[in-house]
Amino acid sequence: FGTAPSPALVRKFKVGGTVETVAGSASATVPLAKVAHGASYPATAVDLKEIRGLVVGPGGELYISSAAALLRLQAGGLSLVAGGNPCAPCDPASTTCSQCRAQVSVQDEIRDWRTGVPVEQAQLLEQTQGLVSMVSMAVGGQVLYFVNGYSGVRVLNLSPHDITLYPKAGNASDCAAQPIVVGSLRVKTIAGIMNGVGDSGDGASAIRARFNGPQALVVDADSNIYLSDTGNNRVRVIGGKSGCVSTFARQKLRALSQSSP
Repeated sequence: FGTAPSPALVRKFKVGGTVETVAGSASATVPLAKVAHGASYPATAVDLKEIRGLVVGPGGELYISSAAALLRLQAGGLSLVAGGNPCAPCDPASTTCSQCRAQVSVQDEIRDWRTGVPVEQAQLLEQTQGLVSMVSMAVGGQVLYFVNGYSGVRVLNLSPHDITLYPKAGNASDCAAQPIVVGSLRVKTIAGIMNGVGDSGDGASAIRARFNGPQALVVDADSNIYLSDTGNNRVRVIGGKSGCVSTFARQKLRALSQSSP
């Protein structure tokens, strides 16, 4: 699978060199903001925006991150998994969209502390950033990991049961992290501080770390998360068992001397 930017399309590359558009189109009639939970739409009828990530699920379904929405493409069509219209939960007569986004961000952060936000309520954005990069799936193909906005990593538990991340956290030698329980069909922050851009946290718990504009992540077979902390010029790793953060690789910027050798 691959994407095209304008119009935003998802394309499938087949054996033999043929290419098929499977989602989005130049003549799409359904605005992304109107895609609702519990409904299914013809995939090429939805006007996709800013496709940031694709991942294939365990049953062959395709998950698509488009602007502030996570979508699922399967045989029955395209449906909304989480996120969507950032102004949907607010009363348009009493608040503007920007105020709504700030309000939803705070509400999400409060609800996110325990087992996560139900998918139908989750708004996958931050107060000032509306982009979601969803790029990896792990834990038996039941958990989506994605970069949310510019400062955190969140997960979406697709399984019918609660799951526990960082299961070996809590030992005296492991940076004082704690296991994180993510409820079924809920979204939860597992690394970073919401709306908290920065450069700190190595040797500490992932949930206390600060990142600066992470752009991508991958998850290995042991659930270790490798995160491109782009604004800090480094790749950071979050222990899948311990929940501890460290720097995996770093690029040091050096000023070029103007003097002669």
